[in-house]
Amino acid sequence: LLLPIKTDCPPKRRPLVNYALIALNVLIFLFMHYGSPQFAQRMSHLYALDGMAPKLYQFITYAFLHAGWGHLIGNMLFLYIFGNSLNDKLGHIEYLLFYIAGAIVSGAGYTLFTHVPLVGASGAIAAVTTGFLVLFPRSNILVVIWIFYFIDTIEFSSLFLIGFKMILWDNIISPKFSGPSNVAHGAHLIGYAFGFVIPLILLALHALDRDQFDILALASRVLRRRQFAKTVYTPDMISPKLKVAQPASETSESSESDVFTLYPPKIVELRELIANALARFDLHSAANYYRALIAEDKNHVLAR
Repeated sequence: LLLPIKTDCPPKRRPLVNYALIALNVLIFLFMHYGSPQFAQRMSHLYALDGMAPKLYQFITYAFLHAGWGHLIGNMLFLYIFGNSLNDKLGHIEYLLFYIAGAIVSGAGYTLFTHVPLVGASGAIAAVTTGFLVLFPRSNILVVIWIFYFIDTIEFSSLFLIGFKMILWDNIISPKFSGPSNVAHGAHLIGYAFGFVIPLILLALHALDRDQFDILALASRVLRRRQFAKTVYTPDMISPKLKVAQPASETSESSESDVFTLYPPKIVELRELIANALARFDLHSAANYYRALIAEDKNHVLAR
């Protein structure tokens, strides 16, 4: 189980609209599920998205209905994690319109492929998730890993967690092997596509404030680096007379044990701890070890 719990780009202002959306979803769930069963059934019949003959209002109301506690808590957790920063970036009115549009588009796309009734905010939250990815592609997401009796936290790049794990694996690859389910993967994918394309267009048209961290800025830097490399490093610039570095042999006078002659044992231990923490993407621990390293030797320099 991989469960995201926090991002490293918290909002600068209170995301009041996102809080209101979460509260409204919870209140509607409590209102429906703790009343009479007949009332809950009638409300679901009226406001769930009817795949056979959908009414216009159902393209919004279905996104505020949930089948159970697990469905509600999962959706609200993802909305809280990714929606807060997006609400801050877009503004209150713009974020509300984006959320509702995500629900409408994902619901409309869903009815093109299936006629089963649909409930849940997953489509709108999928749009919020990829909207977050477009605006904060270099962010990291703290994730709880739960494997049997092993529980720990680790940071993943948002590009990996959202792009590979949530979109590609959870909604495209995994459903091919798990068989039929009641999860609306089609609505999720349409929501992801909508949430990615719309902010991208707004950034390109400068209708949304640009900065050096959005996905267009990231793509621009990658393209410039590639163009620079092609311009500067061409095959005719490499002299055939240059010697190529070879790896050290086992009989080389230099070995890993020489490190102990260069640094005190405490420095060597801290360097290893930092390297191991970075290999696990545990940036918090790596930073703490680095502070301890600087306390030992304030002029110490690490490899890139």
